[in-house]
Parts: sequence; C-alpha cells; structure tokens
Amino acid sequence: MVQETYLNAFTKLDSFRAESRFSTWITRIAINTARMHLRRVLPQEEYDTVSEDQNAPDSILSFPGQHPNRPEAALGRAQVRGFLESAVAHLPPDLRLPFLMREAENMSILAIARDLSLNPITVKTRLFRARRRLRIALEERIQGGFDAIFPFDGERCADMADRVAAELRVRTH
Repeated sequence: MVQETYLNAFTKLDSFRAESRFSTWITRIAINTARMHLRRVLPQEEYDTVSEDQNAPDSILSFPGQHPNRPEAALGRAQVRGFLESAVAHLPPDLRLPFLMREAENMSILAIARDLSLNPITVKTRLFRARRRLRIALEERIQGGFDAIFPFDGERCADMADRVAAELRVRTH
C-alpha cells in the first residue's frame, strides 16, 4: 500500500496545489489507495441491514459508547478525556474561557459576549482559534504526525525507493 501510495503521489505530483500541507495531500492519497485496494480485494456481498446485529461481539466497527461495559471502551474514553483535558488546559486563558462557556456550559455567542464584555465577532474568533489549537494538539497527540504513520529509515527506505523507481520506469515506457 505504501509503495502504491508513493507511486500514485509521484505520478500526480503536478496536481498538488499547495492549498493544504503536503502531508495532508499524501495522507488522502494513502487513504484512497487503501480504499481502492479493499474494493478490488473484498467480494461484494449483499446483506440485510435490518437483520444485522449491531450489538454482536464480532461487530465490524465498534464506536465508543456502543458497548459501554467493555473495558477497551472505558479505556478509550478515559484516554480521549485525558487528551481533551490536557489540550484545553494548555489553551491561553483568553481562548479557554469562551471555549468552556460555549462547549461545557452550552452558552450562546451573544451570552458569552455579554458576560465577557466582548464583541460577538471577537467571541467567534476566539472560539475558532481555540478549536484550531485543540485540533492541532489532538492530531499531534493521537497521530504523532506524518512520520509516525510512514516511518522510513535506512535500507528499508532505499529498497522502497528502488522499487518505486523501477515501477515508474515500467509505467512510463
């Protein structure tokens, strides 16, 4: 998958418009490559969604909260709660207070603006900045960045580059 992702990215490098980060662009290619691979590999079977048991222990995808008694669900919730608490605690006070008033207290923009003696547009800006910082902090904490997703080093990286170059020669001739 990784090799095919890099081949796809390299052959479509001229379509990268720099509207987002390169890592975001190549990650999207990796996801699409994996999805296309699954479509080719997995046979398409018809099933009745009405009779599908969502609570079965072998359920394909179990979302947190679906099976609240499972230990892994409780652990997952505790970890996410810890990530969120830490990320919110590290927000600057001028962003943290409006964020908590909106998300924890469910206050309206106008009520927050009134209580903090701020312009509603300032409140919206601070909420936007707080959410952006939280998103970045959580992405770094959970994903570990692009290098953690595709760790390459030494001989393995050289072998991968050789295979990609060989495949490119085959595709272009």
